[in-house]
Amino acid sequence: FSNAPNCTLCNIKFSFLFKRPKHCRNCGIVICSSCCENWNSKMVPDTYNIKKTNVVKVCKSCHHLAREFRKALLNGEYGLAVELYQTGNVNLRCPFAFPGEEIMFPVHCAI
Repeated sequence: FSNAPNCTLCNIKFSFLFKRPKHCRNCGIVICSSCCENWNSKMVPDTYNIKKTNVVKVCKSCHHLAREFRKALLNGEYGLAVELYQTGNVNLRCPFAFPGEEIMFPVHCAI
């Protein structure tokens, strides 16, 4: 993390004790705890979850893109879904399982 002394999203400076850096397990950017969301580990490929934890941290940007992509698919907005997919941070190989909503909803079921 010496190459990234600040959070990529909010630009807050990391410290050794209070603001520890984390990697987004979807896109890989360095983020602080304020700029991350928790996802079920099934929402990212196994190779992205090296520690094999049940919950992984992802950046708020990836979280937003995944939600918007899912909504676009469910609402039949093909153009928007393609536009969101082309950002490169929407992972089609894994199901979307947002807490408090459905338990598992594979992308191919929405197309």
